[in-house]
Amino acid sequence: MRAQRPESALVTGGASGVGRAIVELLADRGVRVVVADVDEDAGDRLATAVGGRFVATDVRAPDDMERAVEAASGLGRLAYVNLGAGVARPGPDALAVDDATFDLLWQTNVRGVWNGVRAAAPALRAACDADGPGRIVVTASLAGVATWPDDPLYTATKHAAVGLVRALAPALERRGVTLSAICPGFVNTGLIPAQYRTGQFPLLSAATVARLALAAHEPGGLYVLQPGVEPIAYRPRGVPGARDAEGRVARPPRIEGT
Repeated sequence: MRAQRPESALVTGGASGVGRAIVELLADRGVRVVVADVDEDAGDRLATAVGGRFVATDVRAPDDMERAVEAASGLGRLAYVNLGAGVARPGPDALAVDDATFDLLWQTNVRGVWNGVRAAAPALRAACDADGPGRIVVTASLAGVATWPDDPLYTATKHAAVGLVRALAPALERRGVTLSAICPGFVNTGLIPAQYRTGQFPLLSAATVARLALAAHEPGGLYVLQPGVEPIAYRPRGVPGARDAEGRVARPPRIEGT
């Protein structure tokens, strides 16, 4: 009988905040974790503390994501990937954003998810065919289904990340990979402005969000979490379907081969 390899996982943005909490919870469960982050000092310290491995990773770079996935696959049977690297730039003037900041948010929050899914899906499928589906969980935001007026670009990029999850999930499910997203409200991390951390506004803890990230999810599921409220599976409101000449709902044709 073949001995089963230990499970491994990959967490982008894993050196701090929610990513760090996910790394620690995975390690507590006996999973060997690759911490992927641009913060080399914090990432290396955390990986050492949990017995994992740090890989310097800019999620905007496909080659970096490929290296991080390869490293996680080398630690065991890759079963879980959390794509949590993200940036925000809230401010009092919604239009006072320079082009470099615009590009940073779109490249990190959207292309980072795209790069992560493309790099991780084949490895997850290869590792988990005989042991159940592999999982990719995107740490999106409540701003992916609502709005944050102080940071419209963050809102737009998180809407895009949620859209990617919903649209990609069916194809990944056919390939044996479950793709889902969590959409927490404001979390007590360095990502949010200091004004939110005065104690006047209720905040989620990173540990609470981490538990949701590791809970069971449906393919394409969106899971909303707010302080003082139980997590809910969020169902976007349906839109009217096209009707054919007989008044029946018409389904768009599938592109052959997908």
